[in-house]
Amino acid sequence: MTNRERLWRFVEAELLPAWGLAPVATWLWLKLADDGRPTTPLVSGLEKQDSVLSKGCQRGVGRPSPPVAQGR
Repeated sequence: MTNRERLWRFVEAELLPAWGLAPVATWLWLKLADDGRPTTPLVSGLEKQDSVLSKGCQRGVGRPSPPVAQGR
């Protein structure tokens, strides 16, 4: 996804429900090079050092809808 919090809120509050999906989990991970070092300095103001993956599932398929976590 993106690191823009405004877009996260849109995806979780509007886009996923419009597709009949409920948010299940959000993962953040640190971007690392092959040698294990961060790809950019951790204090860099130029770009975020993490990436986002948001997972949703279809409502009512095989189990009740999961609760929706509030905030980031």
